[in-house]
Amino acid sequence: MKAESDNSKKSGKWLNKNVVAMGFTSLFGDAGHEMVTAVLPFFLAALGAGPEALGLIEGFSDGASSFVKSFSGYLSDRIGKRKPIISVGYALTGFIKSADRSSHVNVRNLLKACFSSFCTLQV
Repeated sequence: MKAESDNSKKSGKWLNKNVVAMGFTSLFGDAGHEMVTAVLPFFLAALGAGPEALGLIEGFSDGASSFVKSFSGYLSDRIGKRKPIISVGYALTGFIKSADRSSHVNVRNLLKACFSSFCTLQV
């Protein structure tokens, strides 16, 4: 009987304040990402980009995500700690998103330069 109560105490320890905080951070981060992803085709269409540009963006995004997940998983297994890697990942995500929002680059011209063969933009 005592062994069962010890197991139940151990299983309840995984839900601590760090897990809850990371869960909410992930929830709100994913919600923001999904909102942007939902309007991306309309934004690209308004710029005159075709489906090729959307495929290129989505393919690059999926490839980069897979590479980072593989590398961080390997690194996490190698050092044996997950919290520092998760914290750095979320910090970098927040920093990059805020730097992106505060940049003064004209997005239309940037997209035109990157996807000139896919777009028919009239500037």
